[in-house]
Amino acid sequence: MPSEPTQAFHRFDISVLDAGGRVWVSASSPQGAVYAVPRTPPTWALPDGFQSPSEWLNAVVCNACSGAEPAAIEIGRVLTRLVFDVPEIRNLFARTRGAARHTGAQVLVRVQSAPQHVNAWPWELLLDPESGIARGVDLLACARDTHILRLGRFRTYPVQQAQDPIKAPLNVLIVMSSPMPKVGEPHQEALFDLYEAKRSLLEGLRPLVRQGKLNVVVEDRPSTERIRRTIRRQSDGFQIFHYLGHAAPNGFKLEDASGRGRFVHNQELCDILSELPDLRLAVFAGCETARAPAAVAGDDWRGQMSTADHFVRAVCPMVIGMQTVLPFDTERIFTGSFYEAITAGHTVVTALRMARQEIAADESSGGTKLNWVVPTLHVGANEPGALIDKRSQGKPIDLLPRVYRPFGVVQGDRRFISRLIELRQAIDVLAGAAQARLLHVKGVAGSGKSAFMDRVLDDLDDDVVRVFVGARWLLEEAERKRQDQNPVGILHDAVASAMLESGLRVPRDRLAKDPADLWRNLLGKLEHTRFVLAVDEAELLADDTRGAATLRALAEMVDRRLPARVAVTSTTGVAGLTDRADMPSRTREIRLDLLAWPEVWQWIRRNQPVLIRFGPTVLSRLYADLPHLEQWDQLADRVRESPIPPTAESLANLARQNIEEVAAPVNAEDLFTATTDLGRTERPLRLALAGADAGELARTITQFAGEHGVAGRAVPFGAGDSAAVFAEVISVDDAADRDRFVQQAGADIVVVDEVSEAETLDGADRLVVGTAASGVEEISGAAREHVLIAGTVEDRAGPVDVVAAPSLPGRSAATEAAIVALIVWATDRKQDAERVRTLLLKTAEQKQLADGRVVRRLNAAAALDTLRKRDIVETIGSGRLDLPQVLARTAARSEQAITLVDRLVAGGALVKTVTNGVEWFARPDR
Repeated sequence: MPSEPTQAFHRFDISVLDAGGRVWVSASSPQGAVYAVPRTPPTWALPDGFQSPSEWLNAVVCNACSGAEPAAIEIGRVLTRLVFDVPEIRNLFARTRGAARHTGAQVLVRVQSAPQHVNAWPWELLLDPESGIARGVDLLACARDTHILRLGRFRTYPVQQAQDPIKAPLNVLIVMSSPMPKVGEPHQEALFDLYEAKRSLLEGLRPLVRQGKLNVVVEDRPSTERIRRTIRRQSDGFQIFHYLGHAAPNGFKLEDASGRGRFVHNQELCDILSELPDLRLAVFAGCETARAPAAVAGDDWRGQMSTADHFVRAVCPMVIGMQTVLPFDTERIFTGSFYEAITAGHTVVTALRMARQEIAADESSGGTKLNWVVPTLHVGANEPGALIDKRSQGKPIDLLPRVYRPFGVVQGDRRFISRLIELRQAIDVLAGAAQARLLHVKGVAGSGKSAFMDRVLDDLDDDVVRVFVGARWLLEEAERKRQDQNPVGILHDAVASAMLESGLRVPRDRLAKDPADLWRNLLGKLEHTRFVLAVDEAELLADDTRGAATLRALAEMVDRRLPARVAVTSTTGVAGLTDRADMPSRTREIRLDLLAWPEVWQWIRRNQPVLIRFGPTVLSRLYADLPHLEQWDQLADRVRESPIPPTAESLANLARQNIEEVAAPVNAEDLFTATTDLGRTERPLRLALAGADAGELARTITQFAGEHGVAGRAVPFGAGDSAAVFAEVISVDDAADRDRFVQQAGADIVVVDEVSEAETLDGADRLVVGTAASGVEEISGAAREHVLIAGTVEDRAGPVDVVAAPSLPGRSAATEAAIVALIVWATDRKQDAERVRTLLLKTAEQKQLADGRVVRRLNAAAALDTLRKRDIVETIGSGRLDLPQVLARTAARSEQAITLVDRLVAGGALVKTVTNGVEWFARPDR
């Protein structure tokens, strides 16, 4: 039997240096050393013309490519031959491995390589030399007795003795960062769903926290000042630092006081974390933190270091970095498995191997994918032993019960597309971190107000008691259950049930028959409780005489100085609540737009990387048919299962298969029996025209809108799925009476062949787009303001308001102009036809042609910018708002609004002041 191990690990160090046209390989262990063996630089047989194995690995992981194993094995074989085809090194490794087996220890294969292109080779693909290099497919990183890790290229702290494991719990500082762009910075990185990542991470760690093995502190607004403050407040320090967010090879993107991005170089964060003398492990999840900067001068040896190298060098004995961007699902698997193993008392290298095995075994992240290769462990002088004493059981913690009671609302997909800035604003209010006591979320129909509120409530801390009721449900339940039909009684019972579930005492006095008295007694029990009451579709209460009492009950909850908060969703204002004279100072308003294609694209990038290879241009055309995240999941599954990688053309066919049920188009004649048309804020805009395939045109409009940052999608009129729809395309080809059909359908924009034939000009608020013809001058002045005459540069017949270049053969300039008008109108539905036409003409680009003519070329980008700037200035009004409030209250997406706010300040339309690092904006005439 082998004797008891005297040490946990035996070291086998490999050094690989590319210099002077040769690769110099060295190896050392307690059993001997081999120095500076010259080797021929490796040649790579890479698929698809990749220049380096690191570039290939990045593409394989980022695009979720399956079937990469043959190429991976070939890369591993090249690396293995480079090192172990030297007999002296192969024999030294065999002796080291045998000595370790005799003592029951494990072998640490520590690779140190330079310069940066050698360091970027995926050394984790080394094959096991005992399996035979020619035949071998056994990976050394998967062997039970060996571990592959990276030896830090530089170290500036003294060699330390092996640190003893500590008693539970381990203190973990988690920093999560997704800031807004700073002034003048292009928005290149998406604001990823930070709260979803936070919730996923904490849910995975919750069992370990409950067992008393982990103590987790999260900083999700990571300015350097807040990180320092968090470190100061932790009296016994942190043993693990975990970072999730945007990073670059030479630093991190943290925040300033206004929430804008601030680039923090590696050295600055190292200086901050040096205040943690007992820091033993840093984990950088997600980004390319194990990759050196791409372009660094050969003599800049400090600049060649990756983030992991920096931290090993200066502050932390063990660092886990990523060779490329790790997909979100894989990141979640890695984190959960790794920390489970760490808190069970396993060594860091064993925990890493278990996490890799968990990734490889996962149905979506594993299989023939190479996601398991991405995490790399970098070490300094210390051995990567256990962090926690396995004999330490930890003191179990009784976590507070999590109470969230929905009544009459359908909870949305938990992967709701993040509106990070809006989420932050809402959470601040409902968590009591802002002065506002009422949160008002409003937006057009289909903008996801209910799903957004559900996300906000779900993301609040566990000690907040939450109730989410639907106004429609309140009214229906009151009519069904109460003789007086007073919804306040139903609201009282819903709130009381949540209070009881949370352990609060509820007044038992049911003698008071007046529901208002019962409500006041109930509020008296919320003096020391963090409580949130949210009401969905609150405008229904204002429209119903029974709802007035409910609105008074909500107002009373706002008026009382309680830790409780109120939230409502509505399409516009809520008469009787949000329009009260004293409410503006107590209310934080958030405006939501429809789901935009850029948001879907960013979600795809993080959650379905297998689709990334097709690019946003191809996928954006599919958004018209696939508005739900589950449908993109199904499409990704079909792509994975396809025996032949689909082309862009065949991908569209796969997408159609995703649609479980496609409603048949509504018969044109059925429109004549339609109910009264809703206002534009409660329904999509409608475009009527002849001679076009409504489905194909809807896809084109959706793609065009996405390219210009306009939220939502277009669908054929009568499509069954109304999610995120801003426009409906109505074909008038089959209508017996086109003019009557257009009127009955309530079309907002009509495309005609010749505007002189536009008999639909009946005084309705409708924009008619067509080509010029004789008789245009006979159109009355008032009606002329509703007519937009479009042509091409070649058109010379009749007057032309604007020229447009059709994007597809056979499409008229009038249709092209109507598409532009449609997305401009959808950006602000409060406009009328005349204002839309005026804006298009005002923002058209003046262009002089070679023949001397001057034409106005339609400019969608200029029209949208003008509209969005106007909205921002009107939103600020006569007040003063900080940047997050401006972004949350405007309809434009945050990344659009940030750029526009900066341009408005530069142009003098807004004035910016900075107070304690916070940016405030006001109109100059304020």
